[in-house]
Amino acid sequence: MGMPKNLKVDYNQVQNAKNILMNKLTGRGIPDLIGLDKQYETLYNVLDRTVEHGESNSILVLGPRGSGKTSVSYNICAYEHFRY
Repeated sequence: MGMPKNLKVDYNQVQNAKNILMNKLTGRGIPDLIGLDKQYETLYNVLDRTVEHGESNSILVLGPRGSGKTSVSYNICAYEHFRY
């Protein structure tokens, strides 16, 4: 079983597949958040007040290993375009 001879793949499709695979293999992709809506909203609001009003210049995020601290932070920075 090989690749079909009539399969046409363009450069962008190959690059997209390569990026998806590399992100999964290296762990650099932005993970989906499941069940962390409240934590996302809380951290977002603190960052928003910091950026907009200069209320604070530091944040301490606490939680057990694997609870989503880094995932929530990465998602906020990636999707909300905060500069950190």
